[in-house]
Amino acid sequence: MCSSDLVASSRRRHGTGIDRSGNACLCPGKAWWLTAALLGFAAASKPWAILAAPLLLGLPRHRRAPAVVVLLASAGVWWLPFVLADPATVSSLGGLHVVPDLGSVPHLLGLRGDASRWLRPVQFGGGIVAGIIAAQRRSYLAVPMVAVAWRVASNPSDFSYYGLGPLLVALGIDLVIRRPRTIAPCTLGTTFVFFALPLFAPASLCAAARLVWCVALVAAVVRPWPQRAGQARSRQLGASKPAVAPPTSVPLRRRAEIGRAHV
Repeated sequence: MCSSDLVASSRRRHGTGIDRSGNACLCPGKAWWLTAALLGFAAASKPWAILAAPLLLGLPRHRRAPAVVVLLASAGVWWLPFVLADPATVSSLGGLHVVPDLGSVPHLLGLRGDASRWLRPVQFGGGIVAGIIAAQRRSYLAVPMVAVAWRVASNPSDFSYYGLGPLLVALGIDLVIRRPRTIAPCTLGTTFVFFALPLFAPASLCAAARLVWCVALVAAVVRPWPQRAGQARSRQLGASKPAVAPPTSVPLRRRAEIGRAHV
């Protein structure tokens, strides 16, 4: 998530304009490599972070290819000692036996048996494609949100700590679309789905609730976000103000009236 904060550095601040979708972009100055390095470090510690790689699309075109190289290098440098010590490290990464749990969304959709050969590639490949689509249709800031939804929908396990990521996403949405005199509905709903519901509901119902949460999140990301009440009110007040003549025209008009009076 730290790298997504760098998205907020606008091209307009650096004099390079705003991209065609109106989104702020990723450090177009000398710090572009920092975004790629942070993504690489995150992917080295948790491979799921690679789903945030479409954030690099927010960089100028001539920075994207070098940023991908920096991302791969910063991720690989942490694994290099293990690979050099034992080349079998790479092949052992795919040796984990993956069977969807009863409370997972893949199990709800009918996936049974060992899926270790193809599930992980589908998870990472599909998540990156979904992030690219979200970046092009909505905003580069939406990429981490779509990544979290894809992880929940495709993860074969249903551990409770997987709800921490969705909880942070829901909190961020509530901060963006908050209205006066309202509580945080997204945060409360996410807390119920991932932490309260599994305490008393069957596993299949929990999986269905997670699937509905993922669909709702993607729908919220794709549709335009409402403006804050303060911003909308200021725009309405600005539109209702009557047009005022430029200050320079008042003295000129007064001079003309004085001239006609003397004549």
